[in-house]
Amino acid sequence: MKKMYLWSAILVMLISCENKGSSKIHNENLTKNVADIIYDSVRFQKNENVGDIKTEFNHKLLVFKDLDESVLEEIYGTSEGYTKEELEKKLAGMQRRFVQEMENYESPAGQTFSSIKEMDLVNEINNYLIIRQKSYTYEGGAHGMSFIEYKVIDSQKNSILKLHDAVDENDENWNKILLKMLDGRASELFDPEDLKPSENFYFDKDRIIFVYNQYEIAPYSSGIIEISVPFSEISDKLRPQFKRRLGID
Repeated sequence: MKKMYLWSAILVMLISCENKGSSKIHNENLTKNVADIIYDSVRFQKNENVGDIKTEFNHKLLVFKDLDESVLEEIYGTSEGYTKEELEKKLAGMQRRFVQEMENYESPAGQTFSSIKEMDLVNEINNYLIIRQKSYTYEGGAHGMSFIEYKVIDSQKNSILKLHDAVDENDENWNKILLKMLDGRASELFDPEDLKPSENFYFDKDRIIFVYNQYEIAPYSSGIIEISVPFSEISDKLRPQFKRRLGID
């Protein structure tokens, strides 16, 4: 649990250190392909008191262009309004609703309720753009909740890469492989025999990483669990087209 508090504190610190407002994406390592799709970001940050309660709201989103609406809907979780200006308005509305919800909470004076989210591009591999959204929410109680979600954009197909596009997720040997890669932590799981590949995943050129959020497969004290599986261990389970894109033998 101490590790989880530390992770949350670090996330808050990193986000707070960035400038308020929106900022252009500047990274000389990014290819033209990325620059054509992700061209800006927007942040809404506001701290507001509700009686004796303090609220902290700090959300950042990437702004995309030239992506199909179905892709944008899956990334943002909304069915419309994907321009920079529209996203800014949505974040402002989310902040107002967050404050209104906190007005109904009873909490010790001086308590800070937090809603923090950060969307970033973490990697680009052979026209796959890996987007990560980290969030931390505290609305009273013993502890806050952290959450990580990955989306893989296939810029060649203008779509979101699903797990079944990358691997045969129904292979009967997955449970054995995942437990092996969990490296002795099987005893922490609610039900080790039910462990299967997560739809929340990302990858690099050598491995695929499955992400399981708090309470998904284990108690809060286990934190967010990531299981890394080398491609060399699952070559027969990789989809042929996915293998070709990544240059896997």
